Amino acid sequence: MSFAKEVNDLLDKRLVIEGFRRKRGRLMKQINNETFASIGLGRTSYPDSQNSLVSIFVTLGVHFESINNVGGELGVYPEPIDRATLFLPLRYLVPEEARSDYDFRPDSNNGLTFDRLISDVKEYGYPFFEAVGTIDQAMCTIQLNLYPELSGTREFVPLVYIIRGDMRESLRLARATLSTMDVKRGNGPRWLQFVSNVENRAATGN
Repeated sequence: MSFAKEVNDLLDKRLVIEGFRRKRGRLMKQINNETFASIGLGRTSYPDSQNSLVSIFVTLGVHFESINNVGGELGVYPEPIDRATLFLPLRYLVPEEARSDYDFRPDSNNGLTFDRLISDVKEYGYPFFEAVGTIDQAMCTIQLNLYPELSGTREFVPLVYIIRGDMRESLRLARATLSTMDVKRGNGPRWLQFVSNVENRAATGN
């Protein structure tokens, strides 16, 4: 077993103790009936460097199945089942003075780094999961801009208005986002289709 895989396996075991289970390529934990929390462990390995450094990058996500399903139907999500609805790197939640990389080396005592990573997830990640644990809470958090680095909001907010039956506001937000894009490149074609699909749904009432 490579050292990098050994690090990942040990982190998996530590997070399983915290109630997470490996699912869809992520470590996931049900928060309530509508929401799953997830932890993604990105990894950068430097096998040719001194001490074969392995650096772990932690991403926190929340999954709203109802939002993802609607987003998939309307084309704003390319892979709705496998994505976190809202997500951000753990490092943005850790105070700058306490922030440090999660680096592991095969010839070092990595216990303290494992402990610090798990401690950061519990101290800073769990309150984040709680703050965005329901759709209403997540909307409030976004409106107050409590997490400026939060990703997924531009898709999430118009989809929430669709679920609430406010097609006019959903269309306004979707069109505003589309107006900032090149409709022939990047995410532009997907958003163009999304706006068209929302317009059709609004016209038909379906």
